[in-house]
Amino acid sequence: RASLLELGAGLRRTLSTFQIDAQVKNGEEPGKDLIFLGLFDDAVQAEGYLSRAGIQVGATLRTPFTPDLEPQGTAIISLQEQDGRHILIVLADTLDTLADATARLESGSFRDVIVSELLGVIVAAN
Repeated sequence: RASLLELGAGLRRTLSTFQIDAQVKNGEEPGKDLIFLGLFDDAVQAEGYLSRAGIQVGATLRTPFTPDLEPQGTAIISLQEQDGRHILIVLADTLDTLADATARLESGSFRDVIVSELLGVIVAAN
């Protein structure tokens, strides 16, 4: 079972293959690109970004492009651009589901779960 730190390190390695220098940190740096990895319980930390994308995390998941979803077995991948920054948010119900979502990002198979230009939703059946 992967930890958040291991998942972040894996994404960092993937980004480095594209000559993108990324650092794993426990906080946000204003003016810099951001990748937020977490569980749905952590969504409050990314609430501003989620609300701008029309995403609500609670007893159900709401996005502008899907019917309401049950959180179990689900992950969301949201990409935004704001003030010249790229913000990638990956949230899931469990570390295992989050590991699946980051593996999809690393392999490129996230394209199979895109529901809009900037949003992907992974449901256990996918």
